[in-house]
Amino acid sequence: MPYSNPPSILVAEDDPVFRRLMHFTIEQAGYRVFTAPDGEQAWQRLREGDIDLLVTDHQMPRCSGIELLHRVRDAASEGQPLISTAVLCTAKGFELDCSQLQDEFGLLAVMGKPFSPKQLTRLIDGHFAPTMAANTDSQPPIAHQSWGVWNETSTL
Repeated sequence: MPYSNPPSILVAEDDPVFRRLMHFTIEQAGYRVFTAPDGEQAWQRLREGDIDLLVTDHQMPRCSGIELLHRVRDAASEGQPLISTAVLCTAKGFELDCSQLQDEFGLLAVMGKPFSPKQLTRLIDGHFAPTMAANTDSQPPIAHQSWGVWNETSTL
């Protein structure tokens, strides 16, 4: 997608292969992508600024995805919003109260692993479509409004 000023996405994922795959897929969709191999490095990058959306794994070393989301929420409550929203990726989708997590952290989605990085990109496109429409001739697709838990068999 040829955005004149593309949104920036931070991917926090400890699995190096999946992290590279998400980076490549999201970047190919026209976004600026930054990565972090754990929650602590993600937190440091978020504090530097210029990140629009966070995609975080649930289970990571040094700082879990949930702890990272707590930090982001705490910063916002102190008047320092760091991101517009986040996506939590987890292999424990059926063990978590995903609706409660979405409400508590204002998540765009909780995506159950495994999932297709292209599904994630469509979700991101849907989030940014209203604000990015003015910056491009070709709008990204509008994604579904009820996110819930996603897995590889979910469709838009």
